[in-house]
Amino acid sequence: MPPVCNLVQNYKLSAGPETNVDNFTLLGWCLFITPLFSMPSTLPTTADTMNYASVVFVGGVSVSTAWYFIWGRANYQGPPAKEEEVARRRSSVISAHSH
Repeated sequence: MPPVCNLVQNYKLSAGPETNVDNFTLLGWCLFITPLFSMPSTLPTTADTMNYASVVFVGGVSVSTAWYFIWGRANYQGPPAKEEEVARRRSSVISAHSH
């Protein structure tokens, strides 16, 4: 999820311009590998040969999404950071957007 947020917000880390390439590569890999590992190993699929990775994946995403809306949206304030670091990051983002 962090690479998606970085791409949507066009947030540049101090790693340089290759950061977006890394984010796109990671996002592409995740989009490729998740369905691949969820496929059954044999056809036709029976209860014995079913790959239940997709069931576990959907269950995990469902629980995470529900927990975010039940608790996280109202209570999560982000990782702890020193005020000076937050101010420095905000000023660098503001100056990057003003050019």
